[in-house]
Amino acid sequence: MKRAILFILWAVILIALCNTAVFSHTVPDLERSGSISVTMRYGEKTVSGGTMAIYRVADVTVDNGNYGFTPCGEFASFNGDMTKADTDELAFSVAAYIADNDIMAMTMPIDSKGRVAFYDLEPGLYMLIQTVAANGYNCANPFLVSVPMFDGEEYIYDIDASAKVELTKYSNDPHEDTTPDSGHNTTSPDKGDKLPQTGQLNWPIPILLVSGTALILAGLILCFSKRKEKHEK
Repeated sequence: MKRAILFILWAVILIALCNTAVFSHTVPDLERSGSISVTMRYGEKTVSGGTMAIYRVADVTVDNGNYGFTPCGEFASFNGDMTKADTDELAFSVAAYIADNDIMAMTMPIDSKGRVAFYDLEPGLYMLIQTVAANGYNCANPFLVSVPMFDGEEYIYDIDASAKVELTKYSNDPHEDTTPDSGHNTTSPDKGDKLPQTGQLNWPIPILLVSGTALILAGLILCFSKRKEKHEK
């Protein structure tokens, strides 16, 4: 009976190890480049004109299943909390750091269709800042985008970050409503607009579940075995 219990335990452990790859969090390809594109909109209307700047703020780091960001280059001394990479709080902190340190950036014009794109980007965390507003509009708030970006199922390398932009009209009247009057929600993230999860990945969960099930099963078998032996005596 003891041999049977050991056989069951080994079988369950082998099954768990074979299926770990199925349940585990996918790992990004840090050798693959990507892109970030943005379409500027006010409600349903695209807005042309102005310029957008991009800064590479941090490297992507993957260490023993931990996914995170490490400030790089001119941002090496930035001490903001990189675990809050998907928050306005960190974006404004990075923008302030850029202003305080006069960091230069690559800028691109926003074309006649309201679109701007940056290509051949190596994996990392990027800050986008509208440096020149379109005529009649305020600059969009600064925002962070990672390459790649995890959508809940896989990593996306060519990212449309349009959902992170919400334009308002410029007005000298403080009482005038300058926000879009349509029902279009420009701030709701589309698929692919979430930054990768930082912290410990979830690969140990299936192993623990299967191992726990194996121990329970072994305990039940052992219990029934003892009852049978006692009954036979």
